[in-house]
Amino acid sequence: HYSVKPNLIYDVEGPNVGTNAATYEATVKLKEGWSWPDGTKVDVPVKMVIKPCAVTKLTCRIDDWEYVAKVKPEPTGTVEPAIAEPLVFAYAVRTEGVEATELPPEAWSDVKPSAVGTYWLRAVPADADNFTFTPAYWPFAVTKVIVTIDDFRQRNWMFGTPEERTPWPTYTVTPASVEEQSLIGFAYAVEAGDPGSSSRRTLASGPATPNDAAA
Repeated sequence: HYSVKPNLIYDVEGPNVGTNAATYEATVKLKEGWSWPDGTKVDVPVKMVIKPCAVTKLTCRIDDWEYVAKVKPEPTGTVEPAIAEPLVFAYAVRTEGVEATELPPEAWSDVKPSAVGTYWLRAVPADADNFTFTPAYWPFAVTKVIVTIDDFRQRNWMFGTPEERTPWPTYTVTPASVEEQSLIGFAYAVEAGDPGSSSRRTLASGPATPNDAAA
């Protein structure tokens, strides 16, 4: 903390208070009728340097989670000294052969990822300008979920039935969170019958986002 406050003897021109890491320069000017102990009345420059605080320890981590997780884990971190708290976390896509330190600034986002993939977590002090530090990194992944669909059925319906009255497929899904998040999609296809027989419909099912879940 830097402070040179004016009083009855002198005024201060320039920044007279500082708390952030920086170089502060001001000028102390005597008021009328006052002099310094040596008898002079010259202006006195004041220069104060507040150096950034060195961070001696900085770590972070976050657990992997499945694509359909309702509650995603929160990142955690430790830092010493404690005055460097709070920490700010950011995320970036992890590419094989590319280290986190090689990623450009625009690769990082404060938005937690949701798509299946591998990622980096980064942690830095929120008040970064007042500290010297090396960012902390942690690799993690959003993983596919194994989806099981049982008791899958589709009732027949008459040609010309209004769409809103056609029966909906029935099934059971594990894990249930897949169904709760509306991640099940359906597709219909025409299956050709034997010669002379009429065609019939068959139904296929699977995750609405096949890249993010495994059936």
